[in-house]
Amino acid sequence: MDLVSGRHGELAFREWGNPGAGVTLVCLHGFTHTGVSWSGLAQLMPDVRIIAPDLPGHGGKSVSFSGGMKLASVGEMVNEFTRLTSLPDVSTHIIGYSLGGRIAFHSLLADPNLYTTAIVVGASPGIESVKGRQERLDQDRILAGRLESEGLDAFLSRWEAMPMFRNLSKLPSEDQLRLREMRRSHDPIQLAQALRELSVGGQEYLVPQMAGLNVPILYIAGEEDKKFVDVGTSLAAQLPECAFRSVAGAGHAVHLEAPQVVARLISAWLSAVRSR
Repeated sequence: MDLVSGRHGELAFREWGNPGAGVTLVCLHGFTHTGVSWSGLAQLMPDVRIIAPDLPGHGGKSVSFSGGMKLASVGEMVNEFTRLTSLPDVSTHIIGYSLGGRIAFHSLLADPNLYTTAIVVGASPGIESVKGRQERLDQDRILAGRLESEGLDAFLSRWEAMPMFRNLSKLPSEDQLRLREMRRSHDPIQLAQALRELSVGGQEYLVPQMAGLNVPILYIAGEEDKKFVDVGTSLAAQLPECAFRSVAGAGHAVHLEAPQVVARLISAWLSAVRSR
């Protein structure tokens, strides 16, 4: 693990692959994960460079959450991280899963010229209804309070039991153990703050802004993750530069459930973009 310091503070990150490949993937993890969650994908894609920061509130080494830290500011933080870790003559692509995908949307909107493409896995562009946003924000604030009062282990047991994560119980036992250890690496107070401040309920509905982007976007969702299949289908219909791919037999954490398929989709996408 390495650290990079910017004006927003330090971000811990991991790096894999080939720095001389001419391609860098900046990979953003989901809530309760860290950058190490991309290690499986990195093993399947050794011919590109993959860098994966621990997002604020996660992992215990990156910058702590402070008052007023929202999705847009974390998106700018990621852009600064990308610039500080960039290599010359390299095409840079941003990848985000769930929370990381929502941050990737903000990073892309803040500086679309920084990235050649974006790849988003099971992430929301925001809730269109004001009432729906408030309801979700209230729900996440309640969850954050439970995390603080009940402790990390009790919260994770509740979190992992959610239907959207049921396929993770089919992973090999050693993979499940690594996932649990990763989730237990967090400071519960910081994680609760991330849940409050980075809630999709506090996120602006981004689709109108994204309509003006000229950056190609690949949206991936597990076929069994119906909510995000609908999101991907809708985005592909509304955004001329967006393509959607679903992965059969997979749920929400598709990059963990079917890493070989996701690696092939990403590789094919990178090849298609290069041939434009």
